[in-house]
Amino acid sequence: MLGDVAHVVTDHQPLIGDALSGKDAELLLVIEKFPETNTRDVTRGIDDALHALQPGLSGVTIDTTVYRQAAFIEEEVGTLGVALLVSLVLTATMFGAFFRSWRTAVISLITIPVSLTAAALVLYLRGTGMNTMVLAGMVLALAVIVGDVAEDLYGAVRTGRARVASDVGSGAASGASGVGTALLSDTLVTAALRAVRTPILYSLLIMALSVLPVFFVPGEDGALFGPLLLSYLLTLAVAMIVALTVTAALVFVLPVGRTTAREGRTLSRVHSGYGRALSGTAGKGRWVLAGAAAFALAGLALAPQLASGRPTVPVLPDKTLVVQWSAIAGTSDQEMTRITDAAAQELRTLPGVVNVGGHIGRAITSDQVGDISAGSFG
Repeated sequence: MLGDVAHVVTDHQPLIGDALSGKDAELLLVIEKFPETNTRDVTRGIDDALHALQPGLSGVTIDTTVYRQAAFIEEEVGTLGVALLVSLVLTATMFGAFFRSWRTAVISLITIPVSLTAAALVLYLRGTGMNTMVLAGMVLALAVIVGDVAEDLYGAVRTGRARVASDVGSGAASGASGVGTALLSDTLVTAALRAVRTPILYSLLIMALSVLPVFFVPGEDGALFGPLLLSYLLTLAVAMIVALTVTAALVFVLPVGRTTAREGRTLSRVHSGYGRALSGTAGKGRWVLAGAAAFALAGLALAPQLASGRPTVPVLPDKTLVVQWSAIAGTSDQEMTRITDAAAQELRTLPGVVNVGGHIGRAITSDQVGDISAGSFG
């Protein structure tokens, strides 16, 4: 009989992997999501499911802090929101200071967030998730939007001051006193925005055509830069619509350039210096083209050196670290557990390390192939 030569017990088959999270017996549940799935929604659903199972798991402690990507996303979203708010306030302050009008600050404070919010809504309706590349495209478009808003306001200010100066001249000729304070008519607002937005529309179409081949690039490069360019172009297109509707309405309600006040001393110096620089280049087109060609060639020569050794994808300051752990082939389960647990204990003593957990080998029903002598922890 088998009982005469061995000790027979009821147990499971030999393990091909194990979990490491603490000193007590533990079970590590690894959950993978499909690409383009919202990480925060998946995490929220898992938390709800574990909370619903809690009444039937008496005596079981559940720890969901091991490699929780949603925590990093939530922290970065909060940081990004504060940074955008500070940038928006600074931008509005600069608009008011340069144009010497609180109305321009208010208009910029409204139109820029409306453009970004509307673009995010369009991306959401298209089913596009807010990932790093989509956000990068919107940030790149933000720089262009700020410049376009400045052009819109400058055109409105110039038109408004010309209207006021015309009213003052008419009043002086007729013997009337006072400065004209009539609101900008819809015709003047439309003409001012048309003069500014027509070349901007042409530049948007040229940019769209120039980057169109990127959408047909196969492989990882196409999957990487496609969402960036798509969000960039969609944001600019939405900003164009906002400028023709919201900005026009705000300029009509909050007319800018209602006085003939002169520009600030600093801005006047900038304008005069820029005018002298343009006058100095008149008749020197060959030298200007030669200098531009030299700079372009220098940029092409330095481009490979700038890109060497640098990752194509921006590295985010993620506080979660995953370490791949492997030993000599043939290392036993017990020895691998001892080595990995000792390394985890040392990591827990480091300042700034909140939690350490991991696994060796693989689960019985895992879809990944792994040996007992390899594992990972984070």
